[in-house]
Amino acid sequence: MLFHSQDEYDSYMSYLLDTQKPSQHKVLYHHIDSLSENPSSSDKLKDEEKRVETLEKEARHLLEENARYM
Repeated sequence: MLFHSQDEYDSYMSYLLDTQKPSQHKVLYHHIDSLSENPSSSDKLKDEEKRVETLEKEARHLLEENARYM
């Protein structure tokens, strides 16, 4: 799901760059750079990805356990 969101975001940014005047490209590129340089956001995202993975594993385990008792 996160990869799909990233693809959508990339498509949106491409669209923005294509529809803006060249003089505004520098401003947009600056915003893109500042977003990618923010380590706290990427760290939070990695933490959430790990949390989701853990929850998925736990859910699969519980489903398997439940299926054994059915």
